[in-house]
This record gives sequence, structure tokens and C-alpha cells, in this order.
Amino acid sequence: MAHATYIFNPLDYAHKLEKAGVKKEVAEVQAQLQFELIENQAVTKADITELRMEIKNIEIKLGRMMAAGVIFLGGLMALFHFVK
Repeated sequence: MAHATYIFNPLDYAHKLEKAGVKKEVAEVQAQLQFELIENQAVTKADITELRMEIKNIEIKLGRMMAAGVIFLGGLMALFHFVK
């Protein structure tokens, strides 16, 4: 997954925790863990582009399957027409 620009600033977050009375070491670890959580769950433009391509490929496959079904049904109809 590609990296994105985040609004979350872990350094600023750690400083705010320190100002609230959290020990510096704890604040830094918590800020890093929060950043990693956000980073691992963020969706990028590249992710969306990849998903769109996958959807397009599925649409193409479904279109081909529908065309094959229509051709198959047409063949059955022609066969039953000659059987009458």
C-alpha cells in the first residue's frame, strides 16, 4: 500500500499528551502506535485506482458471461425451432 499524507501528527500528539501529564516515553510510544494504526488502515488514491480496475475487470467478465448466455439461449431456441 502506498503512503499517504496524514492530518495526524504523532509529534504534536505526543507533546499534547506530555502537557496533559503523561510521561514523555509513554507519550512517544502511544503516538507511534496511533500513527501505525492510522497508517495501516488508511486508503490511498492508488488503492482506489486498483479497486476501480478490479471492478472494471469484473464488469468485463460479467458482460462476456451474459453474451455467452444469450448466444447459448439463441442456439437452444434455434434448435427447438428446427425440432418442431
